[in-house]
Amino acid sequence: MALMIESVLDQSYANLELCIADDCSSDPEIRRVLTRYAGRDDRIKLVFREENGHISQASNSALEVASGEFVALLDHDDILDQDALLLMAQAICANPGVKILYSDEDKINADGIHFDPHFKPDWNRDLLYSCNYVSHLGVYQSALMRQVGGFRQGFEGAQDHDLLLRCVENVADDEIIHIPKVLYSWRATPGSTAGSGAAKPYATAAGQRAVAEHLWRTTGQIVEVDPGPYPFTYRPKWTVTGDPLVSIIIPTRDHLDVLKVAVDSILSKTEYRNFELIIVDNGSVDPRTLQWFDQIMAQDDRVDVRRDDGPFNYSALNNAAVAQSRGEFIALVNNDVEVISPGWLSEMLALAQRPGTGCVGAKLYYPDGRIQHGGVIIGFGDVAGHGHLFFPGGHAGYFGRLALRQNLTAVTGACLVVSRSAYDEVGGLNEADLAVAFNDIDFCLKVREAGYSNVWTPWAELTHQESTSRGVEGTPEKKARFKRECDYMKQRWKTDVMKDPAYNPNLTVDRSDFSFAPRNGKSHDFPASGQENLAAGVSIAGKTCPLFIAGCVLGYRDLCAIFWSRLPIRNLQKALATPFAQACLHLSFIRSPKVGQRVAPCLSQLCPERSDLFGGLWRDLSGGVFLPQILQCIVVLGDNARDQEKLLCGKAIVVGGRCLDGRKERQRVFRRQMAVDRRNVLFGVLPHQTRGLW
Repeated sequence: MALMIESVLDQSYANLELCIADDCSSDPEIRRVLTRYAGRDDRIKLVFREENGHISQASNSALEVASGEFVALLDHDDILDQDALLLMAQAICANPGVKILYSDEDKINADGIHFDPHFKPDWNRDLLYSCNYVSHLGVYQSALMRQVGGFRQGFEGAQDHDLLLRCVENVADDEIIHIPKVLYSWRATPGSTAGSGAAKPYATAAGQRAVAEHLWRTTGQIVEVDPGPYPFTYRPKWTVTGDPLVSIIIPTRDHLDVLKVAVDSILSKTEYRNFELIIVDNGSVDPRTLQWFDQIMAQDDRVDVRRDDGPFNYSALNNAAVAQSRGEFIALVNNDVEVISPGWLSEMLALAQRPGTGCVGAKLYYPDGRIQHGGVIIGFGDVAGHGHLFFPGGHAGYFGRLALRQNLTAVTGACLVVSRSAYDEVGGLNEADLAVAFNDIDFCLKVREAGYSNVWTPWAELTHQESTSRGVEGTPEKKARFKRECDYMKQRWKTDVMKDPAYNPNLTVDRSDFSFAPRNGKSHDFPASGQENLAAGVSIAGKTCPLFIAGCVLGYRDLCAIFWSRLPIRNLQKALATPFAQACLHLSFIRSPKVGQRVAPCLSQLCPERSDLFGGLWRDLSGGVFLPQILQCIVVLGDNARDQEKLLCGKAIVVGGRCLDGRKERQRVFRRQMAVDRRNVLFGVLPHQTRGLW
């Protein structure tokens, strides 16, 4: 609790008040500590409750004495980043109509080590129905909180989720702002929510009720809410209204081996029966395929085969078939899929029926069980790509996102359901510019631009072999066409610079694994050269990792935690086994010389052979040799033994991933870079003033 209070009082934004409600604590020391802090700082307001009312009533007691325009929620054992309230205040000033704000977060253990950073998407309604991804740091307009009645009794364990759901009923989507920076750290202790999702089994039941009641209030429907696959996750069971006809469109050319599997699985496994299946035959010549067309139409009157001998244009083939179809809803399906979950079409149709929902995408697997489609992320390869590609089929994904329904900017057209009205409204697929690639992504972006939200669901499961008919882009003609389509997407949608709201700017667009690596080397306004150095260090660490050199970054504090999390597990275990690496990890979270003075003895115990260096470092820091804003250290590896020796001896620095030796060169580069931007240099070791390793 004391650390929580200090993290608030140390905020760089001073116009605050800290409202604490003591819920009739049995330990008299709690009152003494609170009273002592209140005596030191008049910004602290205390409420001592006479009876225990649990979290909801206690929170309401604190809310009653709050006088600020906005309220930030903070648990008693968690901590705020030093600039948390400053960044929130800046966002409020920049967005005058904002009602709700939230940030990214991480966890902190009993030893003060930060880990498990959660880089969240922007406002994502369907993900909120699946879990309280907003969580911390949450900031609410105080008038809004009072308007909805504050926290409700009976929802303990999910009281924040329930409050948020009631608040969003009274705000527009553009009045909810996400700050993509780690501003809040959960305390992970045995029995805490951060430490164990199973520690509070009653919370999941409370969350189910909160979501179900919210859906009743907002839709007028009774939507059953089941527990999700993990603690604190949920699955609203949307059901199909009426019995609308669905037109399933499958373009193909020969490849009877895969087409027959796809069609047979749809006809035999799909629980929802009111559909027509239109096979668009784009010039099949195999006699076996042509014979099978006749057979399948005679076998099931829902199947119709329509011939189109024009050049292959996936967009044109689908548009023509949609125009001739009768369904109220359209399902675009590839010819190389196979149904896994019988309820796939019911699930997708029920979602597509909801007002405001556009495209609905499915969870697709390769035949070997790995993930083929877990949603599309804009920006991969400068255009778009599949998130969680090649992940094991049973993997939860990044913070459970492979197992939770959520809004995404785009989904693949290999299995996509959309209403006919939305399809026609945006003009269908782009025949002129996107004959083969990215037409589904462009379509989703048009649907979203028209005001709809796109959804991906893990409860519509199929296998997908991927591009069986079209093949790979191997010929010069195909490569040229593909380049034109890429250029169109970048020109029309700016996909090479677009920040996908369903993703996070701190996550990589070079891989599909949701790992830390901000686009263009920019994270939290951190300069590119430091990011390049970080990437270089990670690249080397992934291969070798026997020797770690500590380096200091003038920037935001969470980079090191992500760096450590990105190391391969075998290397991470090896690294953490060394006292020096443990010391580096502790150094990652230096907040100020004052904190450093408290931490230094612990570092000396971890690494006694370097205790003199730690002492010298703090003396130099407190003496102003370097800026007091030094917030963290990361690990940088030398390329070879010679560079490692230079770094160890304090005879080199690392700038832009390059090891620079020689005193004059070090000083020249240091002065030049510091004159431009003090945060723009990453040091493998600090300059010579700090002696030894540093």
